[in-house]
Parts: sequence; C-alpha cells; structure tokens
Amino acid sequence: MTKSPVHIAVSRAVDHVAGFYHPLEIKRILEESILSEQEHWLLWTPVFLALGIGGYFLLPIEPPGLVVILGLCVAFAAVVLSQPGIRLAFIALMIFMSGLGLAQWRNDRVAAPQIIDGSHSFSVEGTVEAVEPQDNGHVRILLDALKIKTLALEDTPQRVRITVRTDSHDVTAGDRVSLRAILSPPPDPVAPYAFDFARDSWFKRIGGVGFAVTDLAILERPTTRSLTNRVNGLRQYIAHRTTMRLDNRAGGIAAALLTGLRGYMAEDDVEAMRIAGLAHLLAISGLHLGLVASTAFFLIRLGAAAIPAIALRFDTRKAAAIMAWLVAFAYFWLAGATIPTQRAFLMISIVLLALLIGRQPISLRVVALSALLILVATPEALLSVSFQMSFAAVTALVAAYEVLAPKLAPWRRRAGFGKRTALYFLGVVLTTLIAEAAIAPFSAYHFNQLTSYGLIANLVAVPLMAFVVMPLGLLALLLMPFGGDGPVLDLMALPFPGL
Repeated sequence: MTKSPVHIAVSRAVDHVAGFYHPLEIKRILEESILSEQEHWLLWTPVFLALGIGGYFLLPIEPPGLVVILGLCVAFAAVVLSQPGIRLAFIALMIFMSGLGLAQWRNDRVAAPQIIDGSHSFSVEGTVEAVEPQDNGHVRILLDALKIKTLALEDTPQRVRITVRTDSHDVTAGDRVSLRAILSPPPDPVAPYAFDFARDSWFKRIGGVGFAVTDLAILERPTTRSLTNRVNGLRQYIAHRTTMRLDNRAGGIAAALLTGLRGYMAEDDVEAMRIAGLAHLLAISGLHLGLVASTAFFLIRLGAAAIPAIALRFDTRKAAAIMAWLVAFAYFWLAGATIPTQRAFLMISIVLLALLIGRQPISLRVVALSALLILVATPEALLSVSFQMSFAAVTALVAAYEVLAPKLAPWRRRAGFGKRTALYFLGVVLTTLIAEAAIAPFSAYHFNQLTSYGLIANLVAVPLMAFVVMPLGLLALLLMPFGGDGPVLDLMALPFPGL
C-alpha cells in the first residue's frame, strides 16, 4: 500500500519528536520547568485547596471522615518519604486532601436542625439579629435564640428568616420579639445548577424561612447589646437616615454604598445596574474599601503635613497607614463583612502592612494569601458567585498590571497633567476590559447574560465613584454623629440625576 506524502511527513515528524524527546529527556524538561517556577509555587496553594473543597461538594455522598483523615495521612507520609522530583505532586495532593477535610469539618461544624415536612404555622419567639427593609415596604428579619412552640429544643432551628408584611420599621437588632409565621425548609434550587438556597442557608445555620401572619410584637428591648447587634443596628440607622434625607431612589443607592444593605433600592435600579455592568459598584469590595482607605490615608497625611511640628518629627506615612486601616476596618464591619468585603479588607490590610514595612504592596501573593485565608475560614465561600467573580477579576487585574506597570511607568513619570489624566482614563478602560473578560464566563454561567456596554458605563461611573461619591460618603459618615451629614448626602446624590 502506497503511503501519501502527508502520511510520510507526519510519520517522520512523530519519529523525530519521539527520538529527540526521550522519556527521560521529557522528565528532565518538566522538572526544570517546575523548578524554574519555584517562586510561584505558593500561588497554587489556594488553587489546590479550592479543588479539594470543590471535590467535596461534588461528591454524591458524604465521605466517611476516617477515609478523609487516612487519605491526608497517606499524602503527608508520601511528602516526607518521596524523592524531590515527585515531592511537589504529593504536596499538591496533601493540599487537595486538606481542602476536602476542611470542607467536611466546616459542614459538620455548622450542622443545625431545620424545619421539615413542608410549610407549617408556628408561634415564634426570638432575638432579632438583623433587619433589612425591602423596596415593597416589607421588612425581612433574621431571628436567633429561638423558642418555637410545638418543637422540642433539639428540633428547633438556630436561626429563621421571616418576612414581616406589616409596619415593623421600629424593630432593631437585639430586640426580643414574638409573632406567628408560616415556616418551611429553605428552598432547593429553582433550576438545575442554579443558586442553592438550601445550601446557602445551611452554612448560615438558617433552618427555616417564611412570612409572618400576625403583627410583630416587641417583648423586650435589651439594655446592653452585643457588638454584632450594635453594628447591625448602626447599619440600619444609617440606611434609614440616608433614605429619609434624600427621599428618593438615590437614597437607596446611597444606603447600599454606605452600609451594603440593598433592600432600600428599587428592584428596577438593581436590575439596571446589573445589565449595565455596574453591579460591582453595589457589592462593597475592593473599589469601595480602597477608596475609603486611600481617602483617609491622603487626608491624614495632608493634615499632618500642614503641622510642621508633626511632619518634621514623625514618619507620617506609617501613622496614616495605621489610621487608614482603622477607618477601613470600621467600614468593613459597617458594610456587613460579606465575601467581597472580606477579600478586599484582607488585601487592604496586607497592602497597608507592606507600606509599614517597606515591601511591594500589591502582588499575586497578596491575592493568593487573601483567597487562602477566606477558604480556610469559610470553605463554602468557594461556591458563591461573589467569591468567584471578585477573585477572577482581581487575579486578572493584578497579573495584567504586573506586566503592564513597568511599561507604563516611564510614560507616567514624564507626563504632565493632561497626559496623566489621559493615562487615568486609559487605566479605567484597561481595567474594565480586563475585569469584564475575567468575569464573563461566571456572569454567563450564573446570570445567563453578558454586559453589552459595560465599558462605556464604567468609564463614566468609576471616576464619579472614585472622586465624588465615595469621598463624600466617607465625609457623611464622619459628620453623621454631629448632624452635619445632610448637605454632604445631597452632594453625594448629584451623580444620580432623575432618581
């Protein structure tokens, strides 16, 4: 049988490659490639940990704890006894098994009773942990320390979430209340692979959801409140004060930016920002915390520089970094300490710490360390869209700017005011393009849509947020205890005409 010229050429190429790349040669090349990336090995730690956590949630059955522990011990023994050439693979396996065990441990740790057998009417007494008004006038409350008639103590959920449809705006976190409500188990996903309300509620120890069928009665207002209740009450107060001052839909947006409570926003506004690619502005994350911390850092350094006795005797940069961290910490708690906020606060903390010790403040190591800490503390965060999208965007941005920054730095040093302004807007464009490309797969998967004009929207909205909205928001929060926040809130609402 005569072979075609193409077949002969391919056969010769295969023989050439097979002859040149002997298996031992391939092994040597791989080892050299891996060793040359030694400084980046740490970056893969959260990746393999996440693979283990994801593997646990993909399992169709609960694995025996003994098997997980045994697998971890075997992986550890392999790391100790293996040769250097393959030790790295066993280290990756050990991290993977650690993620699997960590997820199982967390799942067992948050286990709490749940309402079963459909919907039933219950007489409920509990302590208000959080209050979130809705745009339709209803109030959604989270109750803990429950007493539910007809349920034994061992069958009583730790928390329930109830929507109250009557006037209950005077209830605050820490109040002891009673009501009658229809409760049911947290719902399953509405479609295959959609958001799993039941799983989310499980890790929040919410054992039932429903709505009140009677008015809410306040049994007792505590004389002393826990720190969590105080923070939640403060968030509620600030959001209510903001919406009362602005008295329109702009107040709902301002309240969401200041406190993270989106219940005050009209649903049309939330959907419009999502379609426009501006939903990230509502999630208190790196942009907001970064602006708050940088504004505080700048103002403190400016004030210290105006006093020669301080500027000439002390390192004002370190003092400003410490004060900026305290401001960011306060805003972190005020915003509800969500997953994007946790990630942003960790990164801001590491950046400010790097400034204190004179190290490179922003790098992929900072991103990896933030992801690692969040996954260790809350492994279930891996499944949340906020974790996936925020870390995808931040990782892409940091990686891109590590390459682009050295090339743009000479331009910036030689540029005047006009060119610096142009470079800023170029940075906004690049940032938007990189972030949109990074989160596009997650947006398509979770929301079944891609933004069509996010670049233009962000080009307008991000500078307004950076130079007007958030600095004025920070000023309003600082002036609120003295009653001087009203005019500042009015200025903060100017970028939202027609709302």
